[in-house]
Amino acid sequence: MRRLIYLVCGLLFSAMLSHSACALEPVTLQLKWTHAFQFAGYYAAQEQGYYRDAGLQVNITEAAPNIDPIQEVISGKAQYGVGTSSLLLQRAAGKPLIVLAVVFQQSPYVIFTAPNIYHLHDLVGKRIMLEPQADELIAYLRKEGLSQKDFQQLPHSFDAQGLMDGKAEAISGYVSNEPYYFLRAQYPYHTFSPRSAGIDFYGDNLFTTENELHDHPARLKAFRAASMRGWQYAKEHRDEIIALIQSKYSSQHSRDYLEFESDQMLPLLQPDLIEIGYMNPSRWQHIANTYAEIGLLPHNFPLQGFLYDAGAQDLSRLYRALTFALLAIAIIAAVAVYIHRINLKLQASEKKYLATQTSLLHAKEVAEQTLAEQRQFIAMVSHEFRSPLGVIDSAVQLLSIRLQAEPDTSHIMARIRRGVSRLTNFLDNCLTEDRLDSTGLTLQPSPIDLYELAATAKDSAQHISGRHHIITELDENLPLLNADPQLLLILLLNLLGNAIKYSPEGTEIKLRTRQIGQSCRFEVIDQGQGIPAEELPLIFKKYQRGRASGGVPGAGLGLSLVSRISELHAAQIEIKSRENEGTHVTLTFPLN
Repeated sequence: MRRLIYLVCGLLFSAMLSHSACALEPVTLQLKWTHAFQFAGYYAAQEQGYYRDAGLQVNITEAAPNIDPIQEVISGKAQYGVGTSSLLLQRAAGKPLIVLAVVFQQSPYVIFTAPNIYHLHDLVGKRIMLEPQADELIAYLRKEGLSQKDFQQLPHSFDAQGLMDGKAEAISGYVSNEPYYFLRAQYPYHTFSPRSAGIDFYGDNLFTTENELHDHPARLKAFRAASMRGWQYAKEHRDEIIALIQSKYSSQHSRDYLEFESDQMLPLLQPDLIEIGYMNPSRWQHIANTYAEIGLLPHNFPLQGFLYDAGAQDLSRLYRALTFALLAIAIIAAVAVYIHRINLKLQASEKKYLATQTSLLHAKEVAEQTLAEQRQFIAMVSHEFRSPLGVIDSAVQLLSIRLQAEPDTSHIMARIRRGVSRLTNFLDNCLTEDRLDSTGLTLQPSPIDLYELAATAKDSAQHISGRHHIITELDENLPLLNADPQLLLILLLNLLGNAIKYSPEGTEIKLRTRQIGQSCRFEVIDQGQGIPAEELPLIFKKYQRGRASGGVPGAGLGLSLVSRISELHAAQIEIKSRENEGTHVTLTFPLN
């Protein structure tokens, strides 16, 4: 009898387990990347039984280079997916997508480039690996003046090796992922963040379709709640989840990597400010407006039906944080105004700002903004001054013709023209220096008649000073040189201008051109005060002026530009100088 009772109880217990297992609804979650801490919350929900408690049997599928998470969900192969803010663009394209929750309140998306890419405009004509849903980065590039026609887009290799192996000059990635491999390989890379251009989007978002909401509203609500509960657990048990990932989901990454990733990833949740999963409709509207500004989305695109309403949430922590943030912003603004007023050098400004603030990121953003404003001001002033200077020069030439019979006025007119020429040359130097420092100068080479170029430089320099004799020894048979004519003229004017400034009145300044083998040579020789031997190694540094320059006007830009323009043309510079005897500058350009 006892055996019969045990047998019946066992059968009943097995039946209950079988019924429970059968009652679990199977659903699939499609990730947007390979298994990593980036999806820690979903692993935690699975292993802690949160999905099972919600009546769900969840299959978590990692991505691959040929898998688009959005298409997987739209096709019904997966019911839920992880995507970026580009979900908004897919919604506008007619795909019935719904965002359920925001996991990362700030996007970790950035562009990593090879060490020879210093500015985004250096990517023109280059190869960029972009993963699916990289529209945020496309928006960033467009805002910086680059369209998709300006570069070659390649499929992403889903690792950092593609950049290090030279398969592309840039790749999309996360601040929590690729830098680990770059640092371990001691690979010198550059990072470009959309936030520097004012694009501050949401990061990973949990999404589904309108069909899922309509057909399975209870299942959807349960899946979302279990997933957010999993993220809360992962945040509080980092080491446990790292061990879980390695043992069950992926052995591809080391523990050291997963710790690095989590250190960068968890702050993006901002769990101390707002509830995990919270999304602000106004923030989504800002994202839509940003896409609309660059033509990726219609203006005033409606968000109705795109955002899932999970019910009211407690935002008291957010309000308190915003209060402190406003106070911090006020302090930061005051510091920025102070820095602008005293016009310190940028490095000193950044150090002072860092000394008063705790955020290196905010300091970098303010410094970059200050530099951009300074460059914009220089360009504006230079362009605005050139027009009236041209008018003045033309008027003086006209007056000189009309007043030829008045000998007392000729030297006055000449002084005015020399002053205009010096100021025009200075503005040209400022504009050229700004172009070299900001976007990286692209040479515009063309065949140049060196005899004509040298003659033009000599005539222009003679306007600067009528009290020096500029002598030319020009080889009329020099072959054409393929170079940037505007930059070479600036180079010669700077060398002749320096010779004039530092040579006694009445002395000769010689400009010589000749061919030496497969190269052409420019020489500028003066009889000036010369350069002390200890200062020769420093003369090509920006803003560097020697002790002999006291009382002589100048900004310290000329020789710096000479050096940089020569380097762009693969030219060699040689300077021989002795105090009180003069200076001999030789520039050698390869003809090929």
